[in-house]
Amino acid sequence: MVARFGILRFDHAQFEGDAWFDEGTTFEGAAQFTGATFKGAAQFTGATFKGAAQFTGATFKDTAWFDEGTTFEGAARFDKATFKGDTWFDGATFKDTAWFDEGTTFEGAAQFTGATFKGAAQFTGATFKDTAWFDEGTTFEGAARFDKATFKGDTWFDGATFKGDARFDKATFKGDTQFTGATFKDTAWFDETTFKGDARFGKTTFEAAAWFDETTFEAAAWFDETTFEAAAGFKGAKFSDEARFDFARFDSAATLGPLIAVKVRLSSAVFSQLVVVELEAGWVSCDRARFQAGVTLRVRHANVSLQQVSFGGPSSLEGRSQHFRTSDNQTVVSASEDQVHGWPTRAAQHRAQIEGERIGTRTDEWVPGLVALQGTDVSELVLTDVDLRWCRFAGAHHLDKLRIEGRSPFHRPPSGWRAGWTWLPVWRWTSRQVLAEEHAWRRQGRTSKAAGWQQLGSGDAAVEVGAERLAVLYRSLRKALEDGKDEAGAGDFYYGEMEARRHAGPLRDRVVLSAYWLVSGYGQRALRAVVGLAVLVIVLTVLLVGWGLPGDSPGQLVTGTLPASSPTTQQTVALQIRDAPATLPPPGQCWTWTRAGKALQLALGSVAFRDAGQKLTPAGTWTVMTGRFLGPLFLALAVLAVRARVKR
Repeated sequence: MVARFGILRFDHAQFEGDAWFDEGTTFEGAAQFTGATFKGAAQFTGATFKGAAQFTGATFKDTAWFDEGTTFEGAARFDKATFKGDTWFDGATFKDTAWFDEGTTFEGAAQFTGATFKGAAQFTGATFKDTAWFDEGTTFEGAARFDKATFKGDTWFDGATFKGDARFDKATFKGDTQFTGATFKDTAWFDETTFKGDARFGKTTFEAAAWFDETTFEAAAWFDETTFEAAAGFKGAKFSDEARFDFARFDSAATLGPLIAVKVRLSSAVFSQLVVVELEAGWVSCDRARFQAGVTLRVRHANVSLQQVSFGGPSSLEGRSQHFRTSDNQTVVSASEDQVHGWPTRAAQHRAQIEGERIGTRTDEWVPGLVALQGTDVSELVLTDVDLRWCRFAGAHHLDKLRIEGRSPFHRPPSGWRAGWTWLPVWRWTSRQVLAEEHAWRRQGRTSKAAGWQQLGSGDAAVEVGAERLAVLYRSLRKALEDGKDEAGAGDFYYGEMEARRHAGPLRDRVVLSAYWLVSGYGQRALRAVVGLAVLVIVLTVLLVGWGLPGDSPGQLVTGTLPASSPTTQQTVALQIRDAPATLPPPGQCWTWTRAGKALQLALGSVAFRDAGQKLTPAGTWTVMTGRFLGPLFLALAVLAVRARVKR
């Protein structure tokens, strides 16, 4: 049926049954349905409103159809309207402004699939109590206003196109929300918006700035494969679950955050410009991300994975001790103290339980932990105030150029005394900085030696290394610490390198390095050298007392007469000769305190290259020569060890 109406006024009218204005119905002038009540179905499918369409305050108690070619050539006002049944605007065209604001309520499903809004679309303050569809080609050619709107059911904007400003400020999405594949050609505003269900922005394109400042995501948020061609604002955004930016592109964004999340995923994300990323989270993954001009990554709490990352310029990973602040100096914290202090630890423990990795408890909870660098070129990277105890360095490139600054602790060996070795029944591990790889290496094929060494995870970062590769890791990082003037840390890594070489080299090297380790801790333990020197002096003293000092033998007495100047005067002279061969005293006279004191003096003198001129037995001569060789060696090792700890 084809029907044409001029100016039509149904203000406050009551339609007791179904109302049919479909299939070619044309409203040539204004169509007034202000305050009207449709108790049955309202069918406007295919209708054309050439003038203004006024449904302000109207009530639709049953289904309302404005779909399949319904055209509003003039302004369409549905503000304060109530749709109690399902509402269909599929394929509708709004050529002028469309108002659905100021308390418009959709109590049933609201379907705008494929609709076209050529003018402004006003849904400010509207309430959608059931599912709302704006998907599959819905186009907003003018401004789209959904600020302060409430979506109580699931909401779909998949494939929608926003050519003008899109404002969702302070809107509330209580169900799941889908913007997958949507396109925002102008600025998109989601400031202070609340997403209580999952929020999906996968493959969405933001051609202008996208603002999510102080937005709250109470469930998971997906921005996978999303393109941000301009600014991406997430200042003060809070993610109660996972924030995913996998494969996202940030073409012009200079900042990302500060934001709070349990987990943040930036895997395979691409940042074209130099960017500052500020995150407070329990877990951060930047695996395979590309920072083409460099990045400043500031993090609180999180365990960070940087596997196969490309740093195109100078970059840094920094621990942040204070809470982040927004541009207006507001502190960025979660809603509750439990979220601020509790969830980062719980997130880390949850991951530890899944992957079998022992995260451990940090002294300062704010210090982020780096867990993996596999496949990453770190020549442009600086680490500042980062926990490196569980970091797997195996597979990283240019480790010798890595810069480590601030309070960045490494792991430690087991503490306390232990027993179990065949040739050394009781021992304790030397306190030093060690790599996580050494913990894994020490546990390979060992029993008692593995006691106390930590079991690491079996995730992507768990690369098993042998002694040869471990030595290379220590050597590269030692060079990095030396360049950073951390001589003490470099000394610990030299110790680790020698330990690995001692276990991996040929027999002759193992013998030499074992002796080097025993007497001085590879030139890093002054106390061992001093103890070795003391033991040497004691041994020399014992040898000299027992076999090196000769006894007091009487000299030979020779008597003769000297010729005088006159025959009447003669002089008798007696000479005692003491150059008899040095012989040991009788056994009962060797071990005396007198001989012990003399032997101690000789032993101390020998280690300092001083010659006392004491007559010795052949065994004593060799004993002193041994002291003159080994004594300066121990002294040099002690000086070397002290120098390694205090070198500027």
